[in-house]
Amino acid sequence: MAYPSRQNKIYTAYVLTFLAVIIGIYARFKGLGAAPITGDEYHTAQSVRNILQHGIPEFECGGYYLRGVLLQYILAASSFIPYMTEETAYRSVISIFNLAAIPPLFFLAKRTGGTVLGLAAIIFFSLSIWEIENARYIRMYAPFQTFFLWYLYVLYRVVIEQHERLYIYLWGLSLSSILIYETGIFLCVLNFIPYLSNSNSNSTSTTQYKIKSVCISFVILGIAILFILTKWRTISAQPPLSSDINLFIQSLALNTISLPQSIGPLILPKNILFPFIINSSGYWLFGFICLLALSIATLWKVRHLAFSHLYYFIAISSSLLLSLLNQYSLIILTLLTLWSTNLIRIKDCDHQTRLIFITYISISFIFWVCFCLMTTEWHTTLFQSDSGNHLFKAMVSMFKYPNIYTKVLLQWLYGQPITTTIFLSAICIGFLIALIKRNISPQEKFFYSIVILLLTLTALLKQPYFASRYTFFIYPVILLLALRGLQRSASLFKKMRYMIFTCLFSITLYFSEDIDINHIQTIDTIQTIFRLGYSPARSKHLWDRLDISSPSEFVNENIKKDDIVLSTVRPTHYYLNQLNFYYKNKHNIEFLVSSACESRKEIWTGADFIYTEDELLSLLSRRKQNIWLITHNQNTRLSSAIEKKLNLDYKDDLAFKSRDNKISVFLLKANTTPEIP
Repeated sequence: MAYPSRQNKIYTAYVLTFLAVIIGIYARFKGLGAAPITGDEYHTAQSVRNILQHGIPEFECGGYYLRGVLLQYILAASSFIPYMTEETAYRSVISIFNLAAIPPLFFLAKRTGGTVLGLAAIIFFSLSIWEIENARYIRMYAPFQTFFLWYLYVLYRVVIEQHERLYIYLWGLSLSSILIYETGIFLCVLNFIPYLSNSNSNSTSTTQYKIKSVCISFVILGIAILFILTKWRTISAQPPLSSDINLFIQSLALNTISLPQSIGPLILPKNILFPFIINSSGYWLFGFICLLALSIATLWKVRHLAFSHLYYFIAISSSLLLSLLNQYSLIILTLLTLWSTNLIRIKDCDHQTRLIFITYISISFIFWVCFCLMTTEWHTTLFQSDSGNHLFKAMVSMFKYPNIYTKVLLQWLYGQPITTTIFLSAICIGFLIALIKRNISPQEKFFYSIVILLLTLTALLKQPYFASRYTFFIYPVILLLALRGLQRSASLFKKMRYMIFTCLFSITLYFSEDIDINHIQTIDTIQTIFRLGYSPARSKHLWDRLDISSPSEFVNENIKKDDIVLSTVRPTHYYLNQLNFYYKNKHNIEFLVSSACESRKEIWTGADFIYTEDELLSLLSRRKQNIWLITHNQNTRLSSAIEKKLNLDYKDDLAFKSRDNKISVFLLKANTTPEIP
């Protein structure tokens, strides 16, 4: 009687999954045209307009916008669908892309933990608010996620199931993904995994075929790097900045961004303590020399393993070197990567070797902790302050690089703290159970290696600002590993494992803020579209939306022949019939990518560019014509200091407020008062 019972459970799971998918489809397509094109959507949509006008995504002042260029052409084709607005057509394409991610997610989850795990992954993915909102946003993040999951499925088939002839699909997907989103370069790096992983040790490929495949992968990686590094926005265009402010703006931008020291696109660690050893007392220098001698002795003691295989040499020597530089996060990530890709195995290390290695790492760690607690010079340099918890600062100096916490984890915690906490806890518990039972499957190790590599690469790349959307494509893999962790926890109760897993999964659905039925039901309402009542962190996580259409339409309906339109909100250009001036202060980081035609024009709108407060205030005060001023409301999080000032100075001239009360329109009548000399 057990078999029919199990069949009934599977049947019920399929029904629930079907209902979840239906709800997910409903949520993705309900009222797609209700929200105006806003925020970063504007850049994609405006570039599509350029394609429809010129055949290529070219700016008025020259240069091209090639972020997601393949997606842009697909969107351009969708604009010809009858009876659909641009908003509906474009978002329908993105939603279809997002739904196309369900099959590879199911296949991967099923191969990892069976059908039940695959169905659970589909249910959560279908109902995920983060997935739904990205599916309704005209950007490349959801399409790239789909490319990534299909790529991961093929990579799984190549690495785990030994279907080497599928390698050609890896090349095609990785190269195509670059044309969707520049993060596709990560996939070009992952192309090398099959020939690095020991999972492929039983390969029957000829040496000639392997060399050919590796060479092709290098060519694809080179093409990707060249494509990304090419400055398409300024190619065959007039100089973007005027000569008198070029140097000033560039230096100011660097100071504003405050990027760490870097080489090319990679960030270099700033938390190295060795320079402070040199400048400290002779006792610490002597201690470091002893530590160096101990590291050499350790390498000599484990030479039988270190020199037996290239990857063991990399693991041991890099760990010893990094310990001298207090880079313990890199040690952990390096060892985890080599282990998860089966390049090194714990069982190959005898007890004595493990003991010697762990002892040295522990001694080096204690040395650096003592140095941090007993000296002060490094505090001021690394933290700009000598106050605070010294032990905490010591831990930061040991584990800050690469900064996965700030770039990835913190962004997810801000946007959805409960879900992130549950997922991390489930992954850690599942990993510990697998370690204790010594039954980590190759499938799990495969996903661990992918996540570790991608998070490390993300953290090593320099970026002016951080956001959860930059790592959105990894979300389904994190979901898969979290559900696998819940499944492993449930497996501790053998006879009740299905019921326990169902309970744990249901609890996750209930407490996760990423599953919100009310959000789905009201997804096309003003409150949900414009994130009214949402916290700033949650709003940013799900994309800030502004009502730019109603202010633009108001101006279009009421503007007179000689009136001037000035906006500080770039996306309003998409709906305006006329835009004469656009303002963005030259101190703003966006000025560098907005300036065109020697700072005479704004690159996206083609409007005359105003980039100093003095010029802006002068134009508004000495107006010889009526000026329609469109700006952020003073109570809006996105409002700058000058915008708040304009809202106060011209409050009596307020003509219109957007539906979300985030954008104001002022009608400034022509100044007929004679100027005072």
